[in-house]
Amino acid sequence: VVAIYAGVRVRWPMLLAVPALVLIWVNGVWAATLLGMIVARYRDVRQVMMSLLQILLFVTPVFWSPDQVGRRFGQWFVTPNLLFHYVDILRSPLLGRAPAVLTWEMVLLSTIAGWAITFWTYSRFRRRLAYWL
Repeated sequence: VVAIYAGVRVRWPMLLAVPALVLIWVNGVWAATLLGMIVARYRDVRQVMMSLLQILLFVTPVFWSPDQVGRRFGQWFVTPNLLFHYVDILRSPLLGRAPAVLTWEMVLLSTIAGWAITFWTYSRFRRRLAYWL
């Protein structure tokens, strides 16, 4: 809606931002559930996660482009970074290009794996959760 109001021409690759937002939301739900259970059990994990997220913010190409580090370094450093794929799946459509197939695969695989781990953890520890709080 903002792009239309600002006069930006909406092209087909830009519409991929909608399923990307849905995937990011679905991943956010399992991540919040899993981390919520872990933080409820181990109180110090909150501070560790805050420190890790701050470091990951600078390591993941949010403030810089993967093209700036060179092809060789990017192949070994940026491509295996899962958070890069979460950023790229939304950033690429907003810039007018389609994300790579590898990006979609990485995000979908991490979604399936994350939900599987979350369901297993919740089913195993749901009776103890009330005592941790």
